[in-house]
Amino acid sequence: MHVCGTRIYERRNQKIFFGEWKVSKLLGFSEVQNDYSNYPEGHDIIGNHMLINENAFSSEGLANYERYQCKVSNPTYEVLDIKYDYPIYYVNESVKEDTELYNMIMNEEFQELEIKGKGNCTQAVQIMISADNQLVILTMNGEYYLLAKIQ
Repeated sequence: MHVCGTRIYERRNQKIFFGEWKVSKLLGFSEVQNDYSNYPEGHDIIGNHMLINENAFSSEGLANYERYQCKVSNPTYEVLDIKYDYPIYYVNESVKEDTELYNMIMNEEFQELEIKGKGNCTQAVQIMISADNQLVILTMNGEYYLLAKIQ
């Protein structure tokens, strides 16, 4: 795993990233690619799974969205410099009601996790992270979803 920063940061990120993830909540939509008019509740992927580990990355568990299903063998991961500050323009009402989550999303600086390797990716999903609060966010079609690690 290649990560910007120190080796301590790298070990910390491995602990955060590696594992199976479940799509747990629609956070909202981007300003530019607002899908709200077509998918007011987001795409139907809540409960779908993704895998991020040393040997493979897989978004094949995103049921019903074949173009976003991807598998990469022996991936390398790189956390890019801070890319997003307040990326979610249209915040979902359920997030606004959860004050703690809403404040984290509005006050965090997010970085993109770049995934490289051999695989069958045509249009991969994007993953954003916040090391401060250990938020992992899936971006798909201008929609933002919170990922929850499956223990």
